[in-house]
Amino acid sequence: MRIIENLQNYFVKIPDGDKVFEFLSGITADTPTGIRVFNDNVYVKVVSPETKDEFDGIFECHRDYIDLQVVISGEERIYYCEKKNTVVVKEYDKNTDCEFVRAKKFSYVDYTKM
Repeated sequence: MRIIENLQNYFVKIPDGDKVFEFLSGITADTPTGIRVFNDNVYVKVVSPETKDEFDGIFECHRDYIDLQVVISGEERIYYCEKKNTVVVKEYDKNTDCEFVRAKKFSYVDYTKM
């Protein structure tokens, strides 16, 4: 079973979750980047990020949206931390729902394609 199928249990709890799950299940490395809107509160942003050689300790934080990472091809190391262990380096911007913080204490998990 692919890991993406485990997510189906969570998507039943959000509006249009079945459509989001169906979309994510069909993503491949050839899926065009961009935003796919499902309703006023739910969208998927397909990106092809540039990787870094070394983690700089800077995290992005969101207040209104959940940032779910799904690795389609290759592998990625995703770092995480408790917000209480951070210092703000760029104040929260409501338009982008993003704040940047620095952490000295953090953990990580290695992901491979779904």
